[in-house]
Amino acid sequence: MAYIVLINPRIGIYSTVFKPFIPLSLLAAAAPAAQAGHTIEIIDQAVDRHWETSLRDRLSTRNPAFIGITSMTGAQLKGALKAAAITREYPGIPVVFGGVHASLFPEGTLMHPHVDYVVVGEGETALMELLGFLTTGVPLPVDIPSLGWKDADGAATINPRGPFHNMNALPDTPYDLIDIHPYLHTYFWEKNVIDMETSRGCPYNCGFCYNEIYNQRTWRAMEPEKIVRTMESLVLRTGVTNFLFIDDSFFIDSKRVMRMVDMLEQQPFRVKMGFQGRINSVAKLSDSELERLLAVGAVFFQFGVESGSPRILKLINKCLDVDEVLAMNQRMRQYESVSTFYNFMVGLPTETRDDVMATVDLAWRLLEENPRAYLGTIHLYKEYPGTPLYRMALESGYTPPRTLEEWANYDWQSVVLRSHDQALSKLCRAVSAASYCVDRKIEMLGDSRIAGWISDLYRPIARFRFKHKFFRWMPEARIFG
Repeated sequence: MAYIVLINPRIGIYSTVFKPFIPLSLLAAAAPAAQAGHTIEIIDQAVDRHWETSLRDRLSTRNPAFIGITSMTGAQLKGALKAAAITREYPGIPVVFGGVHASLFPEGTLMHPHVDYVVVGEGETALMELLGFLTTGVPLPVDIPSLGWKDADGAATINPRGPFHNMNALPDTPYDLIDIHPYLHTYFWEKNVIDMETSRGCPYNCGFCYNEIYNQRTWRAMEPEKIVRTMESLVLRTGVTNFLFIDDSFFIDSKRVMRMVDMLEQQPFRVKMGFQGRINSVAKLSDSELERLLAVGAVFFQFGVESGSPRILKLINKCLDVDEVLAMNQRMRQYESVSTFYNFMVGLPTETRDDVMATVDLAWRLLEENPRAYLGTIHLYKEYPGTPLYRMALESGYTPPRTLEEWANYDWQSVVLRSHDQALSKLCRAVSAASYCVDRKIEMLGDSRIAGWISDLYRPIARFRFKHKFFRWMPEARIFG
Protein backbone atom coordinates (compact mmCIF):
# COMPACT_ATOMS: atom_id res chain seq x y z
CA MET A 1 0.00 0.00 0.00
CA ALA A 2 1.16 3.52 -0.80
CA TYR A 3 1.67 6.57 1.40
CA ILE A 4 0.38 9.93 0.11
CA VAL A 5 0.62 13.46 1.48
CA LEU A 6 -2.03 16.03 0.57
CA ILE A 7 -1.48 19.71 1.34
CA ASN A 8 -4.02 22.45 1.99
CA PRO A 9 -2.32 25.89 1.69
CA ARG A 10 -3.22 28.91 3.77
CA ILE A 11 -5.81 31.31 2.31
CA GLY A 12 -4.05 34.61 2.90
CA ILE A 13 -5.71 36.91 5.43
CA TYR A 14 -8.68 34.57 5.82
CA SER A 15 -6.41 32.08 7.56
CA THR A 16 -5.42 34.83 9.98
CA VAL A 17 -8.82 36.33 10.83
CA PHE A 18 -10.99 33.21 10.66
CA LYS A 19 -10.63 29.64 11.79
CA PRO A 20 -9.48 27.36 8.99
CA PHE A 21 -12.01 25.90 6.59
CA ILE A 22 -12.19 22.13 6.53
CA PRO A 23 -10.33 20.81 3.42
CA LEU A 24 -13.34 19.06 1.92
CA SER A 25 -11.83 18.94 -1.57
CA LEU A 26 -8.82 17.00 -0.28
CA LEU A 27 -10.99 14.70 1.81
CA ALA A 28 -13.15 13.96 -1.23
CA ALA A 29 -10.15 13.32 -3.47
CA ALA A 30 -8.61 11.05 -0.82
CA ALA A 31 -11.75 8.98 -0.20
CA PRO A 32 -11.23 6.22 -2.82
CA ALA A 33 -7.55 5.82 -1.94
CA ALA A 34 -8.35 5.67 1.77
CA GLN A 35 -11.08 3.11 1.12
CA ALA A 36 -8.57 1.00 -0.84
CA GLY A 37 -6.28 0.90 2.19
CA HIS A 38 -3.66 3.46 1.21
CA THR A 39 -2.31 5.74 3.93
CA ILE A 40 -3.30 9.37 3.44
CA GLU A 41 -1.94 12.25 5.51
CA ILE A 42 -3.24 15.80 5.18
CA ILE A 43 -1.00 18.72 6.11
CA ASP A 44 -2.99 21.91 6.53
CA GLN A 45 -0.86 25.04 6.59
CA ALA A 46 -3.60 26.95 8.41
CA VAL A 47 -3.66 24.37 11.23
CA ASP A 48 -0.05 23.21 11.50
CA ARG A 49 2.10 26.24 12.35
CA HIS A 50 5.20 24.11 11.73
CA TRP A 51 3.95 22.61 8.48
CA GLU A 52 7.31 23.02 6.73
CA THR A 53 9.00 20.86 9.36
CA SER A 54 6.13 18.37 9.16
CA LEU A 55 6.41 18.16 5.38
CA ARG A 56 10.19 17.73 5.39
CA ASP A 57 9.86 14.99 7.99
CA ARG A 58 7.38 13.07 5.81
CA LEU A 59 9.46 13.59 2.70
CA SER A 60 12.66 12.37 4.33
CA THR A 61 11.29 9.43 6.32
CA ARG A 62 8.17 8.16 4.52
CA ASN A 63 8.98 8.57 0.79
CA PRO A 64 5.44 9.48 -0.36
CA ALA A 65 4.19 8.18 -3.70
CA PHE A 66 3.34 11.78 -4.50
CA ILE A 67 2.56 15.13 -2.90
CA GLY A 68 -0.89 16.46 -3.83
CA ILE A 69 -1.55 20.19 -3.46
CA THR A 70 -4.87 21.99 -3.90
CA SER A 71 -5.24 25.70 -4.47
CA MET A 72 -7.63 28.42 -5.46
CA THR A 73 -6.49 31.37 -7.55
CA GLY A 74 -4.71 34.05 -5.52
CA ALA A 75 -2.93 34.05 -2.17
CA GLN A 76 -3.38 30.31 -1.58
CA LEU A 77 -0.91 29.69 -4.41
CA LYS A 78 1.89 31.15 -2.28
CA GLY A 79 1.68 28.31 0.21
CA ALA A 80 1.18 25.84 -2.62
CA LEU A 81 4.36 26.95 -4.37
CA LYS A 82 6.30 26.91 -1.10
CA ALA A 83 5.22 23.30 -0.47
CA ALA A 84 6.17 22.35 -4.03
CA ALA A 85 9.58 23.98 -3.67
CA ILE A 86 10.25 22.05 -0.45
CA THR A 87 9.25 18.81 -2.17
CA ARG A 88 11.73 19.51 -4.95
CA GLU A 89 14.50 19.26 -2.33
CA TYR A 90 13.76 15.52 -2.24
CA PRO A 91 14.32 14.16 -5.78
CA GLY A 92 11.99 11.56 -7.17
CA ILE A 93 8.79 12.58 -5.35
CA PRO A 94 6.20 13.86 -7.86
CA VAL A 95 4.14 16.99 -7.22
CA VAL A 96 0.48 16.97 -8.29
CA PHE A 97 -1.55 20.20 -8.40
CA GLY A 98 -5.35 20.19 -8.27
CA GLY A 99 -8.19 22.45 -7.25
CA VAL A 100 -9.86 25.40 -8.93
CA HIS A 101 -6.73 27.17 -10.19
CA ALA A 102 -5.20 24.09 -11.78
CA SER A 103 -8.58 23.31 -13.36
CA LEU A 104 -8.97 26.79 -14.83
CA PHE A 105 -5.32 27.13 -15.89
CA PRO A 106 -4.06 23.57 -16.44
CA GLU A 107 -1.38 24.33 -19.04
CA GLY A 108 0.06 27.30 -17.14
CA THR A 109 0.07 25.33 -13.90
CA LEU A 110 1.67 22.25 -15.43
CA MET A 111 4.48 24.21 -17.07
CA HIS A 112 5.80 25.41 -13.70
CA PRO A 113 9.08 23.58 -13.00
CA HIS A 114 7.86 22.46 -9.57
CA VAL A 115 4.72 20.77 -10.96
CA ASP A 116 4.73 17.27 -12.49
CA TYR A 117 0.99 16.59 -12.93
CA VAL A 118 -2.28 18.48 -12.72
CA VAL A 119 -5.78 17.14 -12.09
CA VAL A 120 -8.58 19.03 -13.85
CA GLY A 121 -11.91 19.04 -12.02
CA GLU A 122 -12.91 16.22 -9.70
CA GLY A 123 -9.90 14.31 -8.43
CA GLU A 124 -11.20 11.03 -7.04
CA THR A 125 -10.62 8.80 -10.08
CA ALA A 126 -7.65 10.64 -11.58
CA LEU A 127 -5.67 10.46 -8.33
CA MET A 128 -6.34 6.75 -7.91
CA GLU A 129 -5.27 5.99 -11.48
CA LEU A 130 -2.21 8.24 -11.19
CA LEU A 131 -1.29 6.39 -8.01
CA GLY A 132 -1.55 3.16 -9.98
CA PHE A 133 0.84 4.48 -12.63
CA LEU A 134 3.35 5.77 -10.07
CA THR A 135 3.38 2.50 -8.11
CA THR A 136 2.82 -0.18 -10.77
CA GLY A 137 3.26 1.52 -14.14
CA VAL A 138 -0.37 1.18 -15.24
CA PRO A 139 -2.44 2.84 -16.49
CA LEU A 140 -0.22 5.15 -18.51
CA PRO A 141 -0.74 8.91 -18.05
CA VAL A 142 -2.11 9.21 -21.59
CA ASP A 143 -4.96 6.91 -20.54
CA ILE A 144 -5.98 8.76 -17.39
CA PRO A 145 -8.94 11.14 -17.94
CA SER A 146 -8.69 14.63 -16.37
CA LEU A 147 -4.90 14.35 -15.96
CA GLY A 148 -2.32 16.82 -17.20
CA TRP A 149 1.20 15.42 -17.62
CA LYS A 150 4.59 16.07 -19.21
CA ASP A 151 6.29 13.80 -21.70
CA ALA A 152 9.98 12.93 -21.63
CA ASP A 153 10.78 16.20 -23.40
CA GLY A 154 8.81 18.25 -20.91
CA ALA A 155 5.94 19.01 -23.30
CA ALA A 156 2.55 19.39 -21.63
CA THR A 157 -0.52 17.32 -22.45
CA ILE A 158 -3.96 17.86 -20.90
CA ASN A 159 -6.13 14.78 -21.30
CA PRO A 160 -9.89 15.15 -21.90
CA ARG A 161 -11.94 15.30 -18.73
CA GLY A 162 -13.63 12.18 -17.49
CA PRO A 163 -17.35 11.96 -16.70
CA PHE A 164 -18.66 13.60 -13.55
CA HIS A 165 -18.91 11.34 -10.54
CA ASN A 166 -22.13 9.99 -9.10
CA MET A 167 -21.94 11.40 -5.58
CA ASN A 168 -23.98 8.50 -4.21
CA ALA A 169 -21.49 5.95 -5.55
CA LEU A 170 -18.46 7.70 -4.06
CA PRO A 171 -17.08 6.59 -0.69
CA ASP A 172 -18.19 8.57 2.33
CA THR A 173 -16.11 11.64 3.10
CA PRO A 174 -13.25 10.37 5.32
CA TYR A 175 -13.54 12.95 8.10
CA ASP A 176 -11.42 10.61 10.23
CA LEU A 177 -8.32 11.62 8.23
CA ILE A 178 -8.22 14.88 10.18
CA ASP A 179 -8.88 16.20 13.65
CA ILE A 180 -12.06 18.15 12.94
CA HIS A 181 -11.92 20.31 16.07
CA PRO A 182 -9.64 23.04 14.64
CA TYR A 183 -12.19 23.41 11.83
CA LEU A 184 -15.26 23.91 14.00
CA HIS A 185 -16.04 27.55 13.54
CA THR A 186 -18.66 30.19 14.28
CA TYR A 187 -21.44 30.63 11.75
CA PHE A 188 -25.03 31.89 11.91
CA TRP A 189 -24.42 32.77 15.59
CA GLU A 190 -23.66 29.14 16.43
CA LYS A 191 -20.32 27.71 17.51
CA ASN A 192 -18.88 24.36 16.48
CA VAL A 193 -20.25 24.45 12.93
CA ILE A 194 -18.90 21.88 10.47
CA ASP A 195 -19.00 22.13 6.67
CA MET A 196 -20.66 19.55 4.44
CA GLU A 197 -20.98 19.19 0.67
CA THR A 198 -24.08 17.43 -0.67
CA SER A 199 -24.07 18.55 -4.31
CA ARG A 200 -21.68 19.86 -6.92
CA GLY A 201 -22.14 22.30 -9.75
CA CYS A 202 -24.96 24.57 -10.83
CA PRO A 203 -27.18 24.46 -13.93
CA TYR A 204 -27.26 28.25 -14.27
CA ASN A 205 -24.88 30.28 -16.40
CA CYS A 206 -24.00 33.45 -14.50
CA GLY A 207 -21.50 35.38 -16.58
CA PHE A 208 -18.91 35.79 -13.83
CA CYS A 209 -18.93 32.27 -12.39
CA TYR A 210 -16.23 29.58 -12.64
CA ASN A 211 -18.95 26.89 -12.65
CA GLU A 212 -19.36 27.22 -16.41
CA ILE A 213 -15.84 25.83 -16.85
CA TYR A 214 -15.29 23.79 -13.72
CA ASN A 215 -18.66 21.99 -13.58
CA GLN A 216 -19.89 22.61 -17.13
CA ARG A 217 -23.34 23.60 -15.80
CA THR A 218 -23.84 20.05 -14.52
CA TRP A 219 -25.55 19.72 -11.14
CA ARG A 220 -25.26 16.38 -9.39
CA ALA A 221 -26.41 15.64 -5.88
CA MET A 222 -26.19 13.26 -2.99
CA GLU A 223 -29.35 11.41 -2.07
CA PRO A 224 -30.98 12.43 1.26
CA GLU A 225 -30.28 9.00 2.75
CA LYS A 226 -26.53 9.55 2.39
CA ILE A 227 -26.76 13.13 3.66
CA VAL A 228 -28.59 12.17 6.83
CA ARG A 229 -26.38 9.12 7.38
CA THR A 230 -23.29 11.35 7.23
CA MET A 231 -24.85 13.86 9.61
CA GLU A 232 -25.79 11.11 12.03
CA SER A 233 -22.26 9.69 11.94
CA LEU A 234 -20.74 13.08 12.73
CA VAL A 235 -23.24 13.75 15.52
CA LEU A 236 -22.57 10.38 17.17
CA ARG A 237 -18.82 10.36 16.62
CA THR A 238 -17.94 13.99 17.34
CA GLY A 239 -20.97 15.52 19.06
CA VAL A 240 -21.26 18.20 16.36
CA THR A 241 -24.84 19.33 15.76
CA ASN A 242 -24.40 22.43 13.56
CA PHE A 243 -23.92 22.06 9.82
CA LEU A 244 -23.15 24.49 7.00
CA PHE A 245 -23.96 23.05 3.58
CA ILE A 246 -21.48 24.67 1.21
CA ASP A 247 -23.17 23.52 -2.01
CA ASP A 248 -23.23 26.20 -4.68
CA SER A 249 -26.95 25.52 -5.22
CA PHE A 250 -28.45 23.35 -2.49
CA PHE A 251 -32.10 23.93 -3.47
CA ILE A 252 -32.10 23.00 -7.16
CA ASP A 253 -34.21 19.90 -6.48
CA SER A 254 -36.97 20.78 -4.00
CA LYS A 255 -38.08 17.13 -3.81
CA ARG A 256 -34.62 16.17 -2.58
CA VAL A 257 -34.82 18.91 0.04
CA MET A 258 -38.16 17.72 1.34
CA ARG A 259 -37.08 14.07 1.42
CA MET A 260 -34.19 15.18 3.60
CA VAL A 261 -36.68 17.01 5.83
CA ASP A 262 -38.80 13.85 6.03
CA MET A 263 -35.80 11.90 7.27
CA LEU A 264 -34.61 14.54 9.73
CA GLU A 265 -38.08 14.68 11.27
CA GLN A 266 -37.62 11.01 12.21
CA GLN A 267 -34.15 11.40 13.74
CA PRO A 268 -33.59 11.50 17.50
CA PHE A 269 -30.85 14.16 17.17
CA ARG A 270 -31.52 17.86 16.61
CA VAL A 271 -29.34 20.09 14.47
CA LYS A 272 -29.02 23.67 13.24
CA MET A 273 -28.23 24.20 9.59
CA GLY A 274 -27.12 26.87 7.15
CA PHE A 275 -27.52 26.73 3.38
CA GLN A 276 -26.27 28.39 0.21
CA GLY A 277 -28.62 28.61 -2.75
CA ARG A 278 -30.49 30.69 -5.28
CA ILE A 279 -33.39 32.91 -4.33
CA ASN A 280 -35.58 31.63 -7.15
CA SER A 281 -34.97 28.03 -6.05
CA VAL A 282 -35.96 28.66 -2.44
CA ALA A 283 -38.95 30.67 -3.66
CA LYS A 284 -40.38 27.43 -5.10
CA LEU A 285 -40.81 26.02 -1.60
CA SER A 286 -44.34 26.51 -0.29
CA ASP A 287 -44.83 28.17 3.10
CA SER A 288 -45.55 24.82 4.71
CA GLU A 289 -42.43 23.26 3.15
CA LEU A 290 -40.25 26.15 4.27
CA GLU A 291 -41.67 25.99 7.78
CA ARG A 292 -40.97 22.25 7.96
CA LEU A 293 -37.38 22.95 6.88
CA LEU A 294 -37.05 25.56 9.63
CA ALA A 295 -38.56 23.16 12.16
CA VAL A 296 -35.79 20.61 11.56
CA GLY A 297 -33.10 23.23 12.15
CA ALA A 298 -32.63 25.58 9.18
CA VAL A 299 -31.56 28.95 10.60
CA PHE A 300 -29.39 30.50 7.88
CA PHE A 301 -29.78 31.14 4.13
CA GLN A 302 -27.07 32.66 1.95
CA PHE A 303 -28.10 34.04 -1.44
CA GLY A 304 -26.17 35.49 -4.35
CA VAL A 305 -27.79 38.74 -5.54
CA GLU A 306 -24.66 40.30 -7.09
CA SER A 307 -26.12 43.67 -8.13
CA GLY A 308 -28.98 46.06 -7.50
CA SER A 309 -28.86 47.29 -11.09
CA PRO A 310 -31.37 45.61 -13.44
CA ARG A 311 -29.05 46.33 -16.35
CA ILE A 312 -26.12 44.58 -14.67
CA LEU A 313 -28.27 41.65 -13.56
CA LYS A 314 -29.23 41.14 -17.20
CA LEU A 315 -25.63 41.58 -18.37
CA ILE A 316 -24.37 38.84 -16.04
CA ASN A 317 -27.31 36.55 -16.86
CA LYS A 318 -28.29 36.24 -13.21
CA CYS A 319 -31.89 35.18 -14.02
CA LEU A 320 -33.05 37.21 -11.04
CA ASP A 321 -34.71 40.58 -10.59
CA VAL A 322 -34.76 43.08 -7.75
CA ASP A 323 -38.42 42.43 -6.91
CA GLU A 324 -37.64 38.74 -6.30
CA VAL A 325 -34.87 39.73 -3.90
CA LEU A 326 -37.10 42.10 -1.97
CA ALA A 327 -39.90 39.53 -1.83
CA MET A 328 -37.57 36.88 -0.39
CA ASN A 329 -36.31 39.35 2.20
CA GLN A 330 -39.88 40.07 3.29
CA ARG A 331 -40.65 36.37 3.40
CA MET A 332 -37.63 35.57 5.57
CA ARG A 333 -38.19 38.42 8.01
CA GLN A 334 -41.32 36.62 9.25
CA TYR A 335 -39.16 34.00 10.95
CA GLU A 336 -37.30 35.21 14.02
CA SER A 337 -34.97 32.21 13.98
CA VAL A 338 -33.68 32.88 10.46
CA SER A 339 -30.67 34.95 9.41
CA THR A 340 -30.51 35.82 5.71
CA PHE A 341 -27.21 36.67 4.04
CA TYR A 342 -26.90 38.42 0.66
CA ASN A 343 -23.81 38.50 -1.56
CA PHE A 344 -23.04 41.39 -3.91
CA MET A 345 -20.18 42.51 -6.14
CA VAL A 346 -19.11 45.72 -7.86
CA GLY A 347 -16.59 46.56 -10.57
CA LEU A 348 -18.29 44.50 -13.28
CA PRO A 349 -17.72 45.25 -16.98
CA THR A 350 -19.51 48.40 -18.22
CA GLU A 351 -20.69 49.18 -14.66
CA THR A 352 -21.29 52.88 -14.01
CA ARG A 353 -21.54 54.95 -10.86
CA ASP A 354 -25.35 54.71 -11.10
CA ASP A 355 -25.11 50.91 -11.23
CA VAL A 356 -22.89 50.83 -8.15
CA MET A 357 -25.26 53.12 -6.28
CA ALA A 358 -28.20 50.90 -7.26
CA THR A 359 -26.38 48.06 -5.54
CA VAL A 360 -25.81 50.22 -2.45
CA ASP A 361 -29.51 51.18 -2.47
CA LEU A 362 -30.69 47.57 -2.63
CA ALA A 363 -28.21 46.40 -0.01
CA TRP A 364 -29.27 49.11 2.41
CA ARG A 365 -32.97 48.46 1.78
CA LEU A 366 -32.50 44.78 2.61
CA LEU A 367 -30.89 45.72 5.93
CA GLU A 368 -33.58 48.28 6.71
CA GLU A 369 -36.50 45.99 5.92
CA ASN A 370 -35.20 42.90 7.72
CA PRO A 371 -33.42 43.19 11.09
CA ARG A 372 -31.92 39.74 10.55
CA ALA A 373 -30.55 40.45 7.06
CA TYR A 374 -26.79 40.65 6.50
CA LEU A 375 -24.57 41.60 3.61
CA GLY A 376 -21.66 39.57 2.47
CA THR A 377 -18.67 41.80 1.94
CA ILE A 378 -19.46 43.53 -1.35
CA HIS A 379 -16.72 41.90 -3.37
CA LEU A 380 -14.81 43.34 -6.28
CA TYR A 381 -15.42 41.44 -9.49
CA LYS A 382 -12.66 39.15 -10.71
CA GLU A 383 -12.48 37.70 -14.20
CA TYR A 384 -11.78 34.02 -14.86
CA PRO A 385 -10.73 32.80 -18.31
CA GLY A 386 -13.47 30.90 -20.06
CA THR A 387 -16.32 32.65 -18.25
CA PRO A 388 -18.85 34.50 -20.40
CA LEU A 389 -17.59 37.90 -19.24
CA TYR A 390 -13.92 37.13 -19.87
CA ARG A 391 -13.95 38.23 -23.52
CA MET A 392 -15.44 41.54 -22.40
CA ALA A 393 -12.63 41.87 -19.87
CA LEU A 394 -9.99 41.37 -22.54
CA GLU A 395 -11.70 43.92 -24.80
CA SER A 396 -11.58 46.36 -21.86
CA GLY A 397 -7.81 46.08 -21.77
CA TYR A 398 -7.37 43.43 -19.10
CA THR A 399 -4.04 41.61 -19.20
CA PRO A 400 -4.12 38.49 -17.02
CA PRO A 401 -1.18 37.20 -15.00
CA ARG A 402 0.95 34.62 -16.79
CA THR A 403 2.88 32.66 -14.16
CA LEU A 404 1.85 30.93 -10.94
CA GLU A 405 3.90 33.47 -9.03
CA GLU A 406 1.98 36.32 -10.65
CA TRP A 407 -1.35 34.61 -9.92
CA ALA A 408 -0.23 34.11 -6.30
CA ASN A 409 0.13 37.89 -5.99
CA TYR A 410 -3.24 38.51 -7.63
CA ASP A 411 -4.73 41.46 -5.76
CA TRP A 412 -8.29 40.45 -4.94
CA GLN A 413 -8.97 44.02 -3.78
CA SER A 414 -8.07 45.64 -7.09
CA VAL A 415 -10.62 46.68 -9.69
CA VAL A 416 -8.70 45.70 -12.78
CA LEU A 417 -11.36 46.64 -15.31
CA ARG A 418 -11.52 50.18 -14.01
CA SER A 419 -7.88 51.18 -14.39
CA HIS A 420 -9.02 53.77 -16.96
CA ASP A 421 -11.59 55.23 -14.54
CA GLN A 422 -9.88 55.97 -11.26
CA ALA A 423 -12.92 57.67 -9.73
CA LEU A 424 -15.15 54.64 -10.28
CA SER A 425 -12.39 52.30 -9.15
CA LYS A 426 -12.03 54.28 -5.93
CA LEU A 427 -15.80 54.21 -5.38
CA CYS A 428 -15.93 50.42 -5.78
CA ARG A 429 -13.13 49.96 -3.25
CA ALA A 430 -14.83 52.33 -0.81
CA VAL A 431 -18.18 50.54 -1.05
CA SER A 432 -16.47 47.20 -0.55
CA ALA A 433 -14.53 48.49 2.46
CA ALA A 434 -17.60 49.96 4.20
CA SER A 435 -19.58 46.78 3.63
CA TYR A 436 -17.32 44.85 6.01
CA CYS A 437 -18.85 46.53 9.03
CA VAL A 438 -22.27 47.80 7.94
CA ASP A 439 -23.90 45.00 9.97
CA ARG A 440 -22.86 42.39 12.54
CA LYS A 441 -21.75 39.70 10.09
CA ILE A 442 -18.20 39.57 11.42
CA GLU A 443 -19.58 38.52 14.79
CA MET A 444 -22.09 36.13 13.20
CA LEU A 445 -19.59 34.46 10.87
CA GLY A 446 -16.22 34.96 12.49
CA ASP A 447 -14.01 33.68 15.24
CA SER A 448 -11.92 36.79 15.90
CA ARG A 449 -12.91 38.95 18.87
CA ILE A 450 -10.57 41.70 17.72
CA ALA A 451 -12.24 41.83 14.30
CA GLY A 452 -15.61 41.96 16.05
CA TRP A 453 -14.53 44.88 18.24
CA ILE A 454 -13.20 46.82 15.24
CA SER A 455 -16.44 46.16 13.40
CA ASP A 456 -18.51 47.42 16.34
CA LEU A 457 -16.51 50.67 16.50
CA TYR A 458 -16.74 51.37 12.79
CA ARG A 459 -20.34 50.26 12.21
CA PRO A 460 -22.03 53.66 12.80
CA ILE A 461 -19.79 55.24 10.18
CA ALA A 462 -20.32 52.38 7.72
CA ARG A 463 -24.09 52.58 8.13
CA PHE A 464 -24.03 56.36 7.67
CA ARG A 465 -22.11 55.91 4.43
CA PHE A 466 -24.55 53.31 3.09
CA LYS A 467 -27.64 55.21 4.14
CA HIS A 468 -26.49 58.46 2.57
CA LYS A 469 -24.38 56.93 -0.21
CA PHE A 470 -21.46 59.00 1.03
CA PHE A 471 -18.16 57.36 0.09
CA ARG A 472 -15.89 60.37 -0.31
CA TRP A 473 -13.08 61.31 2.06
CA MET A 474 -12.68 57.77 3.26
CA PRO A 475 -9.27 57.26 4.88
CA GLU A 476 -10.49 54.09 6.61
CA ALA A 477 -10.66 52.37 3.22
CA ARG A 478 -6.93 51.72 3.60
CA ILE A 479 -7.68 49.57 6.66
CA PHE A 480 -10.75 47.70 5.45
CA GLY A 481 -10.01 47.74 1.74
